[in-house]
Amino acid sequence: MKTQFLQTLGVYGYQAIEPIVLAALVSEDPLLLIGKAGTGKTYLLNSLSEALGLAHRHYNASLINFDDLVGFPYPNDDGEEIRYLETPATVWQAESVLIDEISRCKPEHQNRLFSLVHERRIQGLAMPALRYRWAAMNPCHLDAQGGGDFYEGSQALDQALADRFAFIIEVPDWDALSDGDRLYVADPRSAGVGVDAGGQLQERIGRARHIFHGLLEQLPAALREYAVTVTSLLGLSNIRLSPRRVRQLTRNLLATAALNEGRLDEGLFGLTLQASIPHPAWARRQTRPPSTAPTAQPGIPPLVAAAKNGSILSCSSQRCPSASKSYSTMRPIPIPVRWRSPGPWPSSRPSGKPSSPLPSIRPPSNAHTAPSAAKA
Repeated sequence: MKTQFLQTLGVYGYQAIEPIVLAALVSEDPLLLIGKAGTGKTYLLNSLSEALGLAHRHYNASLINFDDLVGFPYPNDDGEEIRYLETPATVWQAESVLIDEISRCKPEHQNRLFSLVHERRIQGLAMPALRYRWAAMNPCHLDAQGGGDFYEGSQALDQALADRFAFIIEVPDWDALSDGDRLYVADPRSAGVGVDAGGQLQERIGRARHIFHGLLEQLPAALREYAVTVTSLLGLSNIRLSPRRVRQLTRNLLATAALNEGRLDEGLFGLTLQASIPHPAWARRQTRPPSTAPTAQPGIPPLVAAAKNGSILSCSSQRCPSASKSYSTMRPIPIPVRWRSPGPWPSSRPSGKPSSPLPSIRPPSNAHTAPSAAKA
């Protein structure tokens, strides 16, 4: 599946991971970008919010105070509730939120971000307008290639917080760019040109979301079997995925399939699996001794290659044994995803109205209240 929506927004060199970025837009699940300084993480996410016409909030986690998010608290007259006085920077009316430099966030603030990232809640209050929760960070480890890159203050995320992000994407650096992308990046005229010409990105995401909900209703059994088996195989190499993560892996695969008209091939399986493993948000990379390093295979993500035989294994059509059983019944082939269309995509719209396949959500009222922590 090849798309170039990000390039039309002025983001170059992200073609390999573009399906995963778009899948996060389809499912509206939390997205974390990890990359070196200057690789375009923040620019990408801010450009997406602009292209989708979202009410966006961009916070620097290294500087943020909790009052910046919720506003200034004050009790009502009877002392039964606490109200929050909003400012233009508070999060209540946001449709998308970017928590930049999240790995530099104070531990106490990281804890407060749990409910925002996972539940769309702050201080126990629901945020019905909030759709997208994004974050970005520098690597929290020394460069494994010996380049000497080190980010003082970029700490490993709490594993429980990292596990709340559905997609964890390591973005490409200069050495991964094509010659053409390097020329685009070097051109100062390419900065700040991001527009969603004709609403094509909104149209693509809206159609894929329509398919995504249809796939959720008709969940292919093979996807669950794949998630279960891969999790067991990774566990044999001490790469643990939580039960919550296994469920999220299945959901991520559905979102990627929805972008490809309900189809998945081996490449998309591998790409989605790689972006569904949260370990880069907290793990230091260590070089394996040559005698224990898995054999490299074209198209197979390195982390996945640590599984039993160094390849992505999918279940046979007859049965899907657990990892403790024989591997002879498993084969490294794509799992076919079959689905029945949930109905026609409403592509026609009344003339004179803007094209917006993304459903509108009524924002919350301006008054936000929470039960008082202390009552007389």
